[in-house]
Amino acid sequence: MKTIKIIRKSEDIITAELVGKRKDKHPIILEVNTEKAREEGVKFYLGNEKVWLADEIPSEFIAINKN
Repeated sequence: MKTIKIIRKSEDIITAELVGKRKDKHPIILEVNTEKAREEGVKFYLGNEKVWLADEIPSEFIAINKN
């Protein structure tokens, strides 16, 4: 199983875009199925008011946001 290392997960699309645009004019926004990931033991912890962190999130819980 392929695992993607992720350090930031924003609570909403607007925050995700703002964070992503720090590094790229047109960031690719990924959606994480946090409910399923938590059920499978993925640990999320609060980074600040709108950003969550995780050491690893298996790719099965990640999809590309099409909006």
